[in-house]
Amino acid sequence: MANYTTIALLQNRVRPENLAQMADDVTTTPITTTAQATASLALAGTIANMNQAITDASRLIDSWLLGHVDMADADTLNAVEFHCASIALYNLATRRFMNDENNPWAGSYKNAMAWLKGQARGELHVQTNPDSPSTMVTYSKSSTDRTITSTELSNYV
Repeated sequence: MANYTTIALLQNRVRPENLAQMADDVTTTPITTTAQATASLALAGTIANMNQAITDASRLIDSWLLGHVDMADADTLNAVEFHCASIALYNLATRRFMNDENNPWAGSYKNAMAWLKGQARGELHVQTNPDSPSTMVTYSKSSTDRTITSTELSNYV
């Protein structure tokens, strides 16, 4: 099993203060400055929590996609990396929020799970957006080859 995202990619998606709040088990005072966040994100326990969230997200992806999707395809791997980060951030956020109503990553998680299910069923395929290939991925239903918006994707389960 490979991990499909990295701590660096998590840090690119979230302000340091927010990521530290989600992953840090040691600091008891609110983390409000970049300096506090940097110190928190360097703690061994915080790094372990982020790595565990990434590993758990990667295992979830493997359980849905292995045997169904060509993981060597660059476009697919780019999408997997993006969705793995979304799931890992959701996993970290659930450590702090009791329900999805307050979890800022619940929508991203729902989109990621819808994408995984569509991929596993062979009903969706990946198209990289040529305007921003490293960050934007659109999804098409194989039967209609129509781009699905993120709103439609979140309802696709």
